[in-house]
Order: sequence, then C-alpha cells, then structure tokens
Amino acid sequence: MNHRERERYEGLQDKDDWEGADALRDEIRNLDLSPVSCCIRAGFDCAANSLGGVMEFTAGDVRRMYPEGVPGWVKNGDWETIAFKGVIPGVGFVPEPTGELHPFDSIADEVKIGL
Repeated sequence: MNHRERERYEGLQDKDDWEGADALRDEIRNLDLSPVSCCIRAGFDCAANSLGGVMEFTAGDVRRMYPEGVPGWVKNGDWETIAFKGVIPGVGFVPEPTGELHPFDSIADEVKIGL
C-alpha cells in the first residue's frame, strides 16, 4: 500500500469499519498482485531502479504506455528526476540522481525519471 492507501485503511480500522478495511485491502491486493501488474512492475524495476543501459526512459515514455491515462499505482508517490553523467562502453549509462522529487503529473514528457 502506498502512504495514502495505508492512511485510508487505518482510518477505516479506527472507525471499526472492518468490512470496509478488508474490501480496500482486497481491492489493492487484486490490483497490485494481478499477473499483468506484476509484469509491468517488474519491467519498471528493471528499467528504473538500476537505470544502467536504459536509454531515454522518460515521463513521456510512461504516458505513451497508457494512452488512456497513467494508472494511480504508477504515478502515486514522488518521482526522482535523473541526469546521466556519462556512458561506460560495454556497461551502460551512469545515472546521476538529482535529489529532486516531483509528483508524476508535474514532470515534462522529455524528462528522464527514476524510481
């Protein structure tokens, strides 16, 4: 669960709405654990966590993956913009995190991103 979902879940528990909390947990579990979601998340992990050898992985690339809108589970939370310091031949790109966190919707299409 992301931070907002956790707060909502705990709020339902605090109100003794165990049925609502269970329904929310099941909804999140079904979204996050579906085979398609797992494959997409694995692809993002491979593409964004190491950032080695991934060229031009931008916010626009993500938006083009979802022509009807980037799902909340992708754009929730803050994203860190990155720069590339250089290239190591035969290895890949050398990322340089900027330390700047942004909501996904505020990032321009051409900006390289990382998780």
